[in-house]
Amino acid sequence: MIVKNIKKSVIALIIGMGANTALALENAPISELGGPGFSGNESCYHPNYPEMSIWAEAGVKGGVPEITEIKTVLNPGDNIQNAINSAGKGVILLRNGVYTLHDTLNMRDGVVVRGVSKSGVKISVKKQRGTSLLFSNNVSKAGLENVRIVYEALSNPPEEHRNYRGGYVDGRYCSECFQNDKPNYDATLIRIDGDNNWIDNVEIINSGSDPVDIYGNNNTIRNSLVDSVYNKGGGGEGYFDLRGTNNLITGSTVRLIRHFSIQQRAKYNVVVKNRIEVDVNFHNKDDGYNLVENNTIIRPSWHSWGVFATGGARYGHTAPGPRNIMVNNSGYDYRENRAEFSDKDVVYTYKGYGVPDATNWPMPSCGEFYAVTKQSVPTPPPITGEPDIFDQCDTTSQCKSIFGNKATDCKNSGTNSSVCMCGTSACDSDVPPPPAPPITGEPGTFDQCDTTSQCKTIFGNKATDCKNSRSNNSICMCGTSACSN
Repeated sequence: MIVKNIKKSVIALIIGMGANTALALENAPISELGGPGFSGNESCYHPNYPEMSIWAEAGVKGGVPEITEIKTVLNPGDNIQNAINSAGKGVILLRNGVYTLHDTLNMRDGVVVRGVSKSGVKISVKKQRGTSLLFSNNVSKAGLENVRIVYEALSNPPEEHRNYRGGYVDGRYCSECFQNDKPNYDATLIRIDGDNNWIDNVEIINSGSDPVDIYGNNNTIRNSLVDSVYNKGGGGEGYFDLRGTNNLITGSTVRLIRHFSIQQRAKYNVVVKNRIEVDVNFHNKDDGYNLVENNTIIRPSWHSWGVFATGGARYGHTAPGPRNIMVNNSGYDYRENRAEFSDKDVVYTYKGYGVPDATNWPMPSCGEFYAVTKQSVPTPPPITGEPDIFDQCDTTSQCKSIFGNKATDCKNSGTNSSVCMCGTSACDSDVPPPPAPPITGEPGTFDQCDTTSQCKTIFGNKATDCKNSRSNNSICMCGTSACSN
């Protein structure tokens, strides 16, 4: 069986094929930014840029928390909204399976909806119009983690360039890919109006219109995938729509939408270490001081807008606000077949419509405008004779909800050393329990691939897909079956 060593051979292949191809093969690196323990690196702050101290505070204040208290465990078919309404603060854990959503899922303060495994938990959206998952303006400290949310209100998939020949490099414009079909697909998958909320390790697939709208402040989108929308025509459809103030987007991949837009009073937002396969568009009436740093940004050959773009005066759009900074991004335009806005340590900013201008502005001493550092926190030693598990349970009933009737006790309940016991031994060393096999029943091959290109490198052109990519259940598919040598 070929497993993790595939990745090293693919890296070597990418180097041999050249930088342009590498841009088309890689995903956004996993990012720990935005987690607990990060704070501003004041030694790096530059007097020319007082906004650096504000950027350092982007995202959830104090970082996305690592919440371990499980309030409720759900099975496919259970009502997630009822659990949110009654759970109080804590984690609602979704076991592997499909959860169907017919109405807006309204999040509540302090509630985290978490899948046991992203590859195993799917929220299937059957609600055809409106918002599917809403963090309203009075909701804070709520999160969505480790799930796939897929718009499946209609049977036909979106028209996409990945279904056409040419791909990034020499694909042609596809008019049917950039049309609207409202009201059939007039749906937003996730909208965040509140403050201090997060989306972490989530796949957001085939949205009707906007996949993500962020109107609130200090929210974090981390290590997530936005892939495809139905409505990509004009009129504000098909946007990753970043508004609000001091939000953090990191470690995420965005593809096959109309724009990654920064607009409508957006200010002090940080977009760092992502892979964005559409234009970054300062679309209309942002308030400036937004930071786009250390991202891979690709303009596919069939995309009408460049690596960076703005709205147009003739359409009533306002020019970008002051002191938006773009720096140390890896930008490539496949229509023009050239790198753009990629010069190391050159600070770009907007002076009007169109494309950003290079400046002679200085760099901070540490080489980064998003200047944060993580404080090291020593891990306390486990209690002698106990497994390294902390605050796993409060009651025996909680243990039984996770491990079944084999659980006999919650040892050390009410302390930070509580552990579920199955007889004389700890039931497990992890919370939540290890993911069940993928829903589709593939053979037990784990972490085999990240991209379809990697599969083709190993198995040739018979490979058609990297299923469950970027998970511990990824597997190369040849048609409807797992590839084999």
